[in-house]
Amino acid sequence: EVFEDRLQLSSRFVSSRVSAVQSIQGARIEAEDSSLMLTTTNLGDSFHTKMSADVDEPGVVVFDIKKALEFINFLEAGPLELSLEENQLKIKQGKNQGFFSLYEADDFPELPTLDGKTFPLDQALLDKMPYVYFSASKDETRPVMTGIYVTNSEDGAFFVSTDGFRLSLLQQKIDSSFPNTLLPAAIFQEIVKLSKRGEAVVLTLSPEDRLVKFTIGDIDIYSR
Repeated sequence: EVFEDRLQLSSRFVSSRVSAVQSIQGARIEAEDSSLMLTTTNLGDSFHTKMSADVDEPGVVVFDIKKALEFINFLEAGPLELSLEENQLKIKQGKNQGFFSLYEADDFPELPTLDGKTFPLDQALLDKMPYVYFSASKDETRPVMTGIYVTNSEDGAFFVSTDGFRLSLLQQKIDSSFPNTLLPAAIFQEIVKLSKRGEAVVLTLSPEDRLVKFTIGDIDIYSR
């Protein structure tokens, strides 16, 4: 169940656009020691998580995640066996087995490195974020308006979004050292959903690199 859950979550960050880098249409799995690391990216946003597993042989593959998910959805809850066979990823459970195409693993982008300050986000703030991000624009030709602007002061922080027609503003007390910044509204929607699982949410911010990372348990989500 954990593998299917993480696969479902990671699929939201797979590129749906035609790209010169075909591997971003798949998911990268790296097996080492006693863990599996799963990564997906659409170049703007990235998903990474780590799961425990019995690993016989370490390795890295990038596979067709959409077709793999369709197959796994038909299986019963229980252990899965992953292996390479005839240059395909084989997923097996009992007598059921599926084979999935691979992409060039060397072409898959590396996760961004982030050296910034961390800020815990309490659930009270996250529960109010839907009142803000619904006003953010979805027009990618105006990227500034697809975000949530955060400006901090002695009276508290203001979270602001607008699409040019609507404007939402939320005032909330947060860490006084939180810098004025623009955060991606679409990613906040994913974070709010994940926060309902009951695990703490930590934001790492690097304004110089124009990068942000959200950590929820064993899940990291990166965005530019």
